[in-house]
Amino acid sequence: MYYKYKKIYFKMDLFFTILLSAAIIVFGFGLVYLISYVLRRYSYFTHSAQFFISILSFLIILSFTYVAFGDEAVAYLMNGLFIGVGLALQPMFKTVTKGFVFDGTHLSKYKGEIEIHGKDVRGRVHNVGMMHTWIEDKDGSLYMISNDTMNQSIVKVHVPLKNTNAPVYQNKQIDLEQIPLLKKPVVTGTVRKKGF
Repeated sequence: MYYKYKKIYFKMDLFFTILLSAAIIVFGFGLVYLISYVLRRYSYFTHSAQFFISILSFLIILSFTYVAFGDEAVAYLMNGLFIGVGLALQPMFKTVTKGFVFDGTHLSKYKGEIEIHGKDVRGRVHNVGMMHTWIEDKDGSLYMISNDTMNQSIVKVHVPLKNTNAPVYQNKQIDLEQIPLLKKPVVTGTVRKKGF
């Protein structure tokens, strides 16, 4: 008699486990869809909203796995997820590291212009972020350059002249008399002849 009730209890327990796990999936992702629909409808579907929805979806899958398969399956899921996320984020961490290296050059505090060869970008560094560097050109337009590109490209730093009163010689035909350091020396005093 006890065995018969135990069998019925096991069948009911299995039925409720399947029912509860299906309810978690259906209602959980229904909630995710509703939230994303409302956020898109009112133009609030930003990066932070997408991050929140991703975390909520992960918690729904984690809850489903715990109810349907137990805590050992959750441990395997978490291990696989962390390995997968670690491998998937390697290119992003490489770009972030290159951003730290580029920011270490202190070009973000430099007030002159830089030029990235091969990209037709010239301007002043506006901001160095984790993934991108913002460069502002003379017109006030902002260019978003990946830190990976900044690290692999040749960056030319245009240094302004310190003495703005100094003459700028752009013409190839220069009169040497005009250059202060190359003028003929002026001799003052008497000149002695050899032997006297």
